Amino acid sequence: MPRKRSTRAKNSASTSKVTKSKAAAKPKASTTARRTRASSGTVAEQNDSTEQNPPAEASSRTRSQQPEPAPAPTPAPAPAPPHNHEIPMNPALLTLLEDLNKNITALRTDFHHHKQQTKSITQEGLATITHEVHNLRVEFDTFQMELFDEFQQKVREVDITGDIKAFRGEAAELIGSLDDYRNAVAEKTDFNYDFETFTEQLVDFTEILEGCKEQTEEFREQMEEVKDIVANLSESVDRLARVTSDLARAREGDSWNRESDGDFDEYDEDDEYDRNHRKVQRFINEMTGKLSPGYKICFK
Repeated sequence: MPRKRSTRAKNSASTSKVTKSKAAAKPKASTTARRTRASSGTVAEQNDSTEQNPPAEASSRTRSQQPEPAPAPTPAPAPAPPHNHEIPMNPALLTLLEDLNKNITALRTDFHHHKQQTKSITQEGLATITHEVHNLRVEFDTFQMELFDEFQQKVREVDITGDIKAFRGEAAELIGSLDDYRNAVAEKTDFNYDFETFTEQLVDFTEILEGCKEQTEEFREQMEEVKDIVANLSESVDRLARVTSDLARAREGDSWNRESDGDFDEYDEDDEYDRNHRKVQRFINEMTGKLSPGYKICFK
């Protein structure tokens, strides 16, 4: 009985080992499929990154000189689900996925190649356009210089320089004439000022002349008065001469006085003789230096 039990135990142990080995073989297959998917996804991601960021020539040269970065670590495979819920993988589907991954990689490679060609063509086109633009600029500068030279030649042929010099001379003469006109205006202004001053002086002189006329009229009136005085004085002198002659005759013994009518009258009053004598003596004294200069001039 004990031997039988050991044989059964051995058989059950071997049976469980076989079952476990089969179960382990199935997860390995699923793990291999998952690793294949992960590797295909990694390649696809790398191709996407290559497509999105194509390396440029300068960056590729710089990167070639720099050390290559370490490859990204492969993500750890997901833990296998329990064998009770494991989904069996179809080999045809795996083949289809591998073909699809290859086609995508080929398409991305072609796209990158076409992109590089487009970039090179664009760079060549830009270089060609830049060269052509430079040539056009050189031609335009040459044309501009030739046109300017032709213009200068035409100017020399037309001889505008002489006309310009003549115009400058005329402009200088015009400026000189303007200066003369300004000086004439200034002189006219001074003349107007002098004329106004002369007019004011003439008005003052007219007023002075009016005053002189008034003084002349007054002087004429005074002259008339002087003439009257002289006439009266001449009458007085005549009268004095007659009195003097009468006195002389009276001293000689003639008691008669000749009047204006030629007749002789007798002087009976001695006091009148004395009065006349005193008058004559006073007049003689005044005539010899006791009168003012004005009266002396009148007697001259």
